[in-house]
Amino acid sequence: MGPCQDVREGDGPGQEGGDQRMHRRRDRGRQRPRGIDVEQFRVESVIDRVGTTGTVWLGLTIACTVGAFVGLGIWADAALGTSPWFLLVGILLGCVAATASTIVLVRRYL
Repeated sequence: MGPCQDVREGDGPGQEGGDQRMHRRRDRGRQRPRGIDVEQFRVESVIDRVGTTGTVWLGLTIACTVGAFVGLGIWADAALGTSPWFLLVGILLGCVAATASTIVLVRRYL
């Protein structure tokens, strides 16, 4: 029986009655497939986690940069009474700043 499997009480070998089904835990996706080396599975899992973390970090960087400039544009429009203009400038500057920060982040790994 693997480390990520458990058996309901009364279902062990040599015991009568009960169901012989094995119930897997919730984290089915983290179980390693049979026939794969444990070290290889660990390395692939770490690489996957690092890639996911990098993707999330990049997405947050873009969203926060654009959001900050859009917020400044909305604030400037409210303060100066120029309805859509500073919002549009904020969107444009936010996209430029997000692109520049993405290039800086990605260049480290190229």
